[in-house]
Amino acid sequence: MDRYLRCSEVENYIEHPPLSEKAIEIANTSFTWEFKAPGETIESTALKEINLSIKPGEFIAVVGNVGSGKSSLINALIGNMKPIRLEDESYVNISGKVAYAN
Repeated sequence: MDRYLRCSEVENYIEHPPLSEKAIEIANTSFTWEFKAPGETIESTALKEINLSIKPGEFIAVVGNVGSGKSSLINALIGNMKPIRLEDESYVNISGKVAYAN
């Protein structure tokens, strides 16, 4: 518990380029939770090889079983998870603002 409480705050890993024809686009990217404790960094991969494309104005619902990665996907989109680009064509582009309700 002590190690967890000493972890640093979450870093924002998402870049926001100028507006484009896609509001959110992720190509062949995995995401990990990264915890920084004094003297060490702990990573845990939660989402693997994600491909997602959302146009501006689209209304999206994320549904699935308990433990299927819904909350992790939302956390990846708002920048709370570290992206791992799997190849040169991997990228995460989020134009504009992203909001979610829980």
